[in-house]
Amino acid sequence: MKQQILQKIFDHFDDWSQQFSVACGKGCAVCCTQNVTMTTVEGALLFNFIKENKKESWLSEKLELLPDTKVQQTTNEFAKACLSGEETEIAEGTFDAVCPFLENKLCAVYPARPFACRCFASTITCSQGQSALLPTSHLSAATTLSQIIEHLDQFNPWGNMLHILYLLADESEGLHLRSKHDRSAIRDSCLTAQPLPGFLIGEEEAEIVVPLIETIFQTLVKGRTIEDILNNR
Repeated sequence: MKQQILQKIFDHFDDWSQQFSVACGKGCAVCCTQNVTMTTVEGALLFNFIKENKKESWLSEKLELLPDTKVQQTTNEFAKACLSGEETEIAEGTFDAVCPFLENKLCAVYPARPFACRCFASTITCSQGQSALLPTSHLSAATTLSQIIEHLDQFNPWGNMLHILYLLADESEGLHLRSKHDRSAIRDSCLTAQPLPGFLIGEEEAEIVVPLIETIFQTLVKGRTIEDILNNR
């Protein structure tokens, strides 16, 4: 059910984001780095896509070298700190390491890419060393949906995309990993997905973002609304 809800969130965000004109296009890959975080439910969607396409050996090769990084806060931990009035800041990531799933400037797992990739866009053409530019309402929606996805997978590992994939691959029967890494160290480099503490939506963005949330919450999955499922009702 989690993956069905995740796909509904993806679809609604894709429809909603059509209102923005972006400079991104096929072959634009400046943002395709290893600095991508995701939940295990997103990881399962991606891992299943790789298995369905008979690319297990390909994945094993990509997971030989894992980034030496540790995430500092989940999205909901950051939101909780902000809502509590605590001083916090988002740690700077390393953006120079190219995503191993990028081939000829195209994403080899595009249909199953995590939300962090789906929501990243820019209204200007990006280049190395230049930040992307997006309306605050788009950024607010991206943060909000990231919070919902994290809540959906609460209490499971949350971390770097490659670390999460390695944990899933290591548990999978019949998948031979070329390089065996210290599983406990990889798990320690991840955090735990947290429940939703509240949304970080400014008054100016609410008019555009709230309808998206309401649409998602009222979407039915197996006869129940996503809102009821997320609230265990």
